[in-house]
Amino acid sequence: FCGDEIFLQLQLNDDGTIQETGNQGQGCSISQASSSLRSDALKGRTLEEAEALRELFRRMLAGKKLSAAEIETLGELEALQGVRQFPVRIKCALLAWSVLEDGVKEYRGK
Repeated sequence: FCGDEIFLQLQLNDDGTIQETGNQGQGCSISQASSSLRSDALKGRTLEEAEALRELFRRMLAGKKLSAAEIETLGELEALQGVRQFPVRIKCALLAWSVLEDGVKEYRGK
């Protein structure tokens, strides 16, 4: 992953929605952009909605056909669809989302 290292902090409200997010780390411009866009997109969502968004983002980068509603759900994340043209860089765009996946699993395991 071109030496990338990304950390994610989430603050949940009492109702389980994501109130705040924070990013820390270093990496290539693609991983940093993905991490920043991910943080903005997660605010106000539940963990379940965040996981669904992660899966939708993965499908987009895999070149799967998305409905108009799914594209709308992605919002600004759609800007990263061009990464598909560079298969070796897809992992860079997915790194921030893998961190989210690992974090949610760890949180639920507690």
